[in-house]
This record gives sequence, C-alpha cells and structure tokens, in this order.
Amino acid sequence: LAFALGSNADYDEDEIETEPIDRSYEAQLLVRKVIAEDVLVEFSNITVTYGIFNTGGSAAFSVDLTDASWGDLYEVVEGEASQSWTRIAAGASVNHTIIVKPKYAGPLMNQPAKVTYLPTSDTDEPQVVGSSLPVGKVLSSAEKYMKMALQVGKYLTLGFVRTEGEWKVFGSLSAVLFALFMGNTMALKGKAWHKDRQSRIAMEALGVSDESK
Repeated sequence: LAFALGSNADYDEDEIETEPIDRSYEAQLLVRKVIAEDVLVEFSNITVTYGIFNTGGSAAFSVDLTDASWGDLYEVVEGEASQSWTRIAAGASVNHTIIVKPKYAGPLMNQPAKVTYLPTSDTDEPQVVGSSLPVGKVLSSAEKYMKMALQVGKYLTLGFVRTEGEWKVFGSLSAVLFALFMGNTMALKGKAWHKDRQSRIAMEALGVSDESK
C-alpha cells in the first residue's frame, strides 16, 4: 500500500505524451479570390474568380462555396455567388467566375468567400476555410477620366508630372508664369504708350505736327 501511494505521489500529468493527430490523409483546401481588373469603376463590370486548391492527401467531399460580398451595393451581371462540387480530388483544383457591377464609388466593399467541405469520405464534420481578400478602390467616372488624363500627361511631360498633386503644383507654377508674362507684356506696352504720348505732347508744344516729321 505504501508503495502504491508513493507511486501516485510521483505521478506528473504534464509528463503524459499525447500522439499528434495525423491529418496528412485528409483533404486540405486553400481558397483564393481574385479580381481581374486593375482599375475598378462604378457601373462597370468586375470579374471575380475563386480558385480552390486541394493540397491534402485525400479528396474533399460536399464542397460548398458562398460569398456574401455582393449585396445591395452590387449587381450580379453573370454567374452565381455560390457554387457546389461533389468531390475535389487530392492535388486537384477548381475555379468559379462571376461578373459583378458596383453601384457606388469608394473603397472596395467585400469580404472573404467561405468554403465548407468534408475532409474525408467517412466523416460528417465539415471543415470551414476562408478565401484571400482583394483590396482596392472603386473609382467614380470623373476619377476614371482624371486617371486617364494623368496617364496622358505623364507621357506629354516625359514622366516629370505623374500624380494629381504634381499636376496641381505644375498648374500653379504655370499660372504664376503666365501672370508674370502677361504683366510684363502689359508693362512694356504701357511704357511704350507713355513714351509715345510724351513725344506727341512735346511736338505739339513746339508746333511740330506728325506730317512734318
């Protein structure tokens, strides 16, 4: 009895070693959400592609993709914001594409897509994974044309003026230089007129007319 009690006293639960769970035989899905367009504009089509990759050692079953991003701020032009696959084999991938049209201008309003799946054929406990999240800004029509004008201006100025801020500085300097040029021109014209007027007054005082010159 004393030996048994002594054995229990020396027992440390922290020394229990648990075997790691081997999940190499299960499906492991990675989800990517990509927008094709570099420039996003209000009331213009945006192409969104979802890519699902199975990097695990087993097929994934009952795969469901949903994306709640495209609510009242968007119009779904083509495709559906949800899609299902019965099975995605190990090492395989699938894609799903939709086209949406934003009804607003401002920061891109969206959220990660959600994918649920069964990692093996003998389980009924689904796994959930989220997609990557695209970021960007939806331009207004005016901002779109401003961007195009900046691109043209960049080439016209050989790359010296590229951004809206640089164009504002360039415009301000141009306005100052133009004002100085016009001021100098008017000053010279005024000086010439004043000199001519003084000359006419002097000739009239001497009784000399323009015809006698």
